[in-house]
Amino acid sequence: SFNAGYAEAWAWRGRLELEQQNYQAAAEFFGNAVNLDPGNAAYRSNLREAQLNLQRLAEQAAASVAVVEPTAEPQAENVAEISDENDETATAPAETTLAAVEADTGVIAVATEELATIPTPSPPDEAEVTAGGGQIVLLDVTVTHEGDFESGKRAFASFGLPSDLPSNMSAPVNYATGTLYQRVEVLNKPSYLTVQYQLCFLQGEDSPTKQACSDKAGLKFAQSGVYEYSQPMYLLDRYTAVDWRRSLSSLQLVLNDNFGVPVDNRFGYSGKWYGSPIFDLYYPIVIRYKAVLVPPGESFAGWP
Repeated sequence: SFNAGYAEAWAWRGRLELEQQNYQAAAEFFGNAVNLDPGNAAYRSNLREAQLNLQRLAEQAAASVAVVEPTAEPQAENVAEISDENDETATAPAETTLAAVEADTGVIAVATEELATIPTPSPPDEAEVTAGGGQIVLLDVTVTHEGDFESGKRAFASFGLPSDLPSNMSAPVNYATGTLYQRVEVLNKPSYLTVQYQLCFLQGEDSPTKQACSDKAGLKFAQSGVYEYSQPMYLLDRYTAVDWRRSLSSLQLVLNDNFGVPVDNRFGYSGKWYGSPIFDLYYPIVIRYKAVLVPPGESFAGWP
């Protein structure tokens, strides 16, 4: 009988899959073996072999895909074209959202039944729009996401609020009905797997349901380059879950796979994101990220 707590048993299964060139299964089995016996050089070597073969196949798939779906006009000559190789290499879930994936974790997602009570937002009335105030730089940071269990940020990177962000974002200037501008410069990326990047506004660290996030598919990229995306604030995912009259607690950047699942396993994601458990397909990734909030009635003044 198979002993799941015996490292050599997992390694034996991994060798069989490696011989059959089933690299995904081999990586999973050798990953389990390494977790049980992290000092075994042979297990780690076999795991790395499986990971490298997975990355090679992903890069070959990306090179064979000719469809390009840019999300915004290029702002620099080195803007990278976006490839959607994951559409060719894996089957997406019927509906994958932060709420659907994380409903059982209670970490940052809204439970399904709670989502049902949140009304669909609509454009603000003209009477609600108050011009003036000037644009606010929400974030201007260089972030290194790493998959290391000890030091890596993995999918989630949290930041404090800018000093000029008002505690009441709805009055006297209604920033909550303004426009969010985002810019990503991908400085380093280990593979051609497509990822999605998003900004979340959190209100209360102990209340994961109190958050609103940008459209994760708006910033979608597969390789180094510059990508931009803007959207009205009222179209944030779960916009009405946040009381914009009250202070926010923090901002958070989230790195997702091509199906919108956070590439992390700290909160119950193991086996759910594409390529799990092989963090080397996604990390380390180095991103220069900027976000600017423009109040209603004003024009975007450009990047700081």
